[in-house]
Amino acid sequence: MLAFHRFTADDLEQAARLYVTCFNAPPWDDDWSAEAARRRLETLLQFPRAIGLIATSSTKMVGLVIGHCEPWVDGQHYYLNEMCVDPHAQRGGVGEALLAEVCKTLRAAGVSSVYLLTETSTGAESFFRKLGFEADEASVKLWRDV
Repeated sequence: MLAFHRFTADDLEQAARLYVTCFNAPPWDDDWSAEAARRRLETLLQFPRAIGLIATSSTKMVGLVIGHCEPWVDGQHYYLNEMCVDPHAQRGGVGEALLAEVCKTLRAAGVSSVYLLTETSTGAESFFRKLGFEADEASVKLWRDV
């Protein structure tokens, strides 16, 4: 059975380990160290209006979501910065339950929509589309080195 609680600084060490486990595995194959992951998550927690949740099964952290609320012309939007589920718990409903729980929290906070970035043609894109997310055809992600 899953339980949820707000993501706090007390969760950072375990959350960083989960982040490394998830994003150093396929399809991402990143090269996160625990310290770099911890710094990223700590920074996200410090954003104004940050909202994050942790999913646990028994006492084991199996998922996390973190993002922040932003004012927009039509109300408050939530930028979902990061979401990950332990690879051993994927395809078991954890991600869907975690997203439903964060959406419940967001509705209570007066947030009207959620947006995110993910890689195309991945399981993540399929997952989010299955849950009603749509591509914004008017947007493009632009990138350059400094």
